[in-house]
Amino acid sequence: MNDWRFDSEFSLEEFIWSHLPALLQLEPLARQYAIAGQYCDILAKTSDRQLVILELKNGEDRYICPQLTRYFEFIHREKPFSDFVDYTKPVRLVAFSPVFHEHNFIDQKYSRLTLEFWQFRLYADGEDKYFEWHLVDSEESFTLPIPKLFERSLQPIPHQADAIAPPQKVTRPPKSFRTLLEGLSPDQQAYLLSLREKLLSFDDRIIEIGLTKRTQYGLRKGKKEIFKGNICAEFMPCKVFSTPKLYLSLPYPQWIGRGSRQIGKMIEKGNYRTGYAMTRVPLTPKEWERAWQGDQVIGVIAGNRTLNHPNPAPSFTFTLERYCELCEHLLGDRPQLESSEAFIELALQQWQSNLNDTGATDVH
Repeated sequence: MNDWRFDSEFSLEEFIWSHLPALLQLEPLARQYAIAGQYCDILAKTSDRQLVILELKNGEDRYICPQLTRYFEFIHREKPFSDFVDYTKPVRLVAFSPVFHEHNFIDQKYSRLTLEFWQFRLYADGEDKYFEWHLVDSEESFTLPIPKLFERSLQPIPHQADAIAPPQKVTRPPKSFRTLLEGLSPDQQAYLLSLREKLLSFDDRIIEIGLTKRTQYGLRKGKKEIFKGNICAEFMPCKVFSTPKLYLSLPYPQWIGRGSRQIGKMIEKGNYRTGYAMTRVPLTPKEWERAWQGDQVIGVIAGNRTLNHPNPAPSFTFTLERYCELCEHLLGDRPQLESSEAFIELALQQWQSNLNDTGATDVH
């Protein structure tokens, strides 16, 4: 039997959401539920109206317990779905992951909350694939056949005997990133570190380069550089505020031919091709609050202006709704960009797809 994995956290979420009744006998309430600048992967309830908060990880993550703790606090403040949930009952906090970091168990041990760790694995038996899960420290396990619909979202995991284990990529952050963390609260630091881990764990070809003030992620060029056209993400300090900025390589219409460069006219006339541009996306709770209010918070650095410019002001700005519409034109599918993680997921998937199409490999 060979082990498999989901190709992304989004695919894992799709599977769990679709199989909540079979997995934990739960009724779904919401996905990527936004509350106080946080985004709960899944909210569900039991048959007797007990609320369940689920956090999903597609790989090892050190910060599961702080995330669930924050979700618990904000949910208890606002008490959403009160018509369907009985808040006199304790809220269940559930984590699904293929592996749990040692720090997770330390946090679980000393937490005042009850945290459930459910471990899962995917395996193939002949032509069929299965999802197996169990409560950590329990001898009882459960198995569910994976429908063919989800098989396109699976990747094989090479056995130790078949491949040399890659070096551990998520090591100590470079100085540029550590400087970025200074002055932030412990929760903010943990959040940025979790985003960094998400970037580095996605694809073996992604590396991290710390420059004077910026920290870049993308395809290696030599020992200390990333190919200019293969940068996936970049963290930068904000000159005005003490909060960091996040730029991602995201879909953007590249103008072709003559005529107006206005986005609406380009789309209407079909006078464009799908390209990619470094784009500033919401990162902090205040930025996300502005996004939900309809402000133009998505900033695309287009034309000759780059992030190296002393003032990388965006050439175009969009509301969250408008940018999702734009992506629907460019990609043929409307993404659900309701969190910084969702933006990163989109950037990673597009980055990986572009490299796979060109056959790019890590250059040493």
